Amino acid sequence: MRSEICHWASMASFGASSLCFWFHRQIGSYLDAEGFLHEPFWLLPMGWFFAFSGLSFLVASLFRRK
Repeated sequence: MRSEICHWASMASFGASSLCFWFHRQIGSYLDAEGFLHEPFWLLPMGWFFAFSGLSFLVASLFRRK
């Protein structure tokens, strides 16, 4: 039972990571009239956080099966 929970958490984390990277790409960045860069930078560290947490859940689910 626990390995299934870790497996689903891994899939959800990888999905959230993909969404963060996709949204960062879709929103893009631009310069305003005053020369300030506007970018959704916070999506990049969130995407990497979810990717690494998904990887750790995946490893945990693989070790729980044995």
